[in-house]
Amino acid sequence: MIVINTRETYGLVAQAFHWATAGLILVLLPMGVIMHELPAQSEAQAVAKFELYSLHKTLGMAVLIIAVARILWALVQVHPAPLHPERRIETLAAKVVHWLLYASIVLMPVTGWLHHAALDGFAPIWGPFPQTAAIIPKNPVIADLFGQAHFAMGLVLAGSIALHVAGAFKHAVLDRDGTLRRMIPGLRPTAQAPQAAARDGLLAPVLAAAVVCVALGSAYVLTAPAPQAGAGVSATATATPEGAWVVDGENSRLGISVTQSGATVEGAFAAWSATILFDPEQPEAAEIDVTIDIASLTLGGVTDKATSADFLDVANFPQAVYRARSATPLGAGKYRAEGELSLRGVTAALPLEFDLRIEDGRAYVTGHAALNRVAFGVGAEAFPNESIVAFPVEIHLTLQAERDGS
Repeated sequence: MIVINTRETYGLVAQAFHWATAGLILVLLPMGVIMHELPAQSEAQAVAKFELYSLHKTLGMAVLIIAVARILWALVQVHPAPLHPERRIETLAAKVVHWLLYASIVLMPVTGWLHHAALDGFAPIWGPFPQTAAIIPKNPVIADLFGQAHFAMGLVLAGSIALHVAGAFKHAVLDRDGTLRRMIPGLRPTAQAPQAAARDGLLAPVLAAAVVCVALGSAYVLTAPAPQAGAGVSATATATPEGAWVVDGENSRLGISVTQSGATVEGAFAAWSATILFDPEQPEAAEIDVTIDIASLTLGGVTDKATSADFLDVANFPQAVYRARSATPLGAGKYRAEGELSLRGVTAALPLEFDLRIEDGRAYVTGHAALNRVAFGVGAEAFPNESIVAFPVEIHLTLQAERDGS
């Protein structure tokens, strides 16, 4: 049994790396298509879909580890010489395909992991693999970019596999040479390989790199721009009455957090307006009106699901409205607004506790509220318990404002 490579054949270690990688990829590629199409209209369906996503991500990380080990092994091993070095174009094509295979089996799981790292709360990776990357912020635009890159590298991988298999078929059926036998454990090569092969220099890796650059460039071009939650256009004041506070949208944010599958998912509304009448000397006369554009929500990797009919149902309830007509001082600059939230056709009491600091005519506010999603019909039918999505939804407000005319 040959363990290391020779000029005539691949060794057992290289063969094991090859077939382990091939087996995992042949599982992962169809799994990626299937899991994307699976419905998640009920709790049971969501559990099945999330677990399949987690399995896919975990196996993808395993492929990355095997691929890196395989490449490192190949760097220190002899590469078997081609049986037909005189076929320059065919030999060059085979080398390009091999370079594309190496690139895609590394870049596809890497881009998939970075896509995962840029999102919150959707199908965690199992085992010891990291969930986040220090250099990648939680950002839907960045996540979409890596998601497109992941898909593009999947196409490169699928195309490379097709060409690789076609080449193996040609060698086995048409040429009937010993090329394929080199990668099958226990079989010896049928012919002595040439001791010297034609050299193509860097042409093969350069051509492969060009294909990868085109694929990743296409992913960048196709990435649709999206607003960053809380990135400077979050709030505006409308129909401001005399004496009202004018919200500084550049420095204000209305965010939420939910718990899904045990993980906290952070999000924010990119479009909302507020009209605020508040005097710290007369908090009982406060008037607070906030209108929220539900479609502007970004919520990690579950934005589409959160705004769907199962949850916020933005198609039928495009806005939520919060109104408070009094506030109670709690001491040390803390207050509680006694308000009501109208969401998804349901109106219910929702106290909002906030800290207020006023300096040089400018107000600085941080607020917090919590609601039970099922009380507003959010996910009440499809997700009636907390096995996937917890009942509490936390609301976080940071706000800066100046009094009108100040």
